[in-house]
Amino acid sequence: MDGVTQPDGTVLKGFPLLWSWMKDPEARKVFWDIVIYRKYKQPISEWSPADHFVMFIRKDIAAQVWDLTTLPSLADQDLIGADPFEEKYTEHAALQIVGGPGVLASPRNMAVAEDGRIYVADTGNHRIAVFSPDGELLDAWGAFGAQPGQFNEPWDVAIGPDGNIFVADTWN
Repeated sequence: MDGVTQPDGTVLKGFPLLWSWMKDPEARKVFWDIVIYRKYKQPISEWSPADHFVMFIRKDIAAQVWDLTTLPSLADQDLIGADPFEEKYTEHAALQIVGGPGVLASPRNMAVAEDGRIYVADTGNHRIAVFSPDGELLDAWGAFGAQPGQFNEPWDVAIGPDGNIFVADTWN
């Protein structure tokens, strides 16, 4: 059921629901914490998927992806050409596996230092993981938060010419 059930049994939706939140000081604080300061009561990585997700797709676009009718498909009518990338797809085996199962959670990017160390933006664990050139975990630093030394979904890592490590942190 959409909306929020009130103690008297009525269900607030739309503007009345928004107005009730605007009148509630705690709800306003939560709203501003999320919108302005990107502070959440629980980490984004722990959010459950939305259960009321609706996506609208134009009929002409959907017809290119799904066969929604009993009529001949666009591909059968030669209205959609061959995939231009079909011949260009190549599969490559991994040259090296870094970390192994359970070590990284949603790694996003990496950088390799002059000495061969591999620095990985471990987004799901809110940290930077450091691996040897052989892929062995040497060190990890950072934790979830907004204080110095803490990250909220680090997205990228880079190494400057002087050896300094730079981190692009999504929400901090």
